[in-house]
Amino acid sequence: MRKSRFTDEQIIAILKEQEAGAKTADVCRRHGISQPMQNAFAESFIGRLRDECLNEHLFRSVRHAREIIEAWRIDYNHDRPHTSLAGLTPAEFAKRSNEDEPRAELPYE
Repeated sequence: MRKSRFTDEQIIAILKEQEAGAKTADVCRRHGISQPMQNAFAESFIGRLRDECLNEHLFRSVRHAREIIEAWRIDYNHDRPHTSLAGLTPAEFAKRSNEDEPRAELPYE
């Protein structure tokens, strides 16, 4: 069985906060616990990356791995429509969102 990163006392304190009416998001943030939906999105993405990219290639070097993963990332963000974004690519969705509500440019694609 995997050992918890929290002591028994910490777990009890977290549960008491929750019972006292603290919002789950606040309790999670204070104790460094990812929120369930954030974790579900991350797990979905990580599974997709593993199944579609990492398991499909035998990398010769770190440089080769970076090249393959970057090509997959570009495909994932710029070429592939996502059903969760109404059939848009993430890049199209971001562009439309910025047109609707302009924000400062992000330092990444």
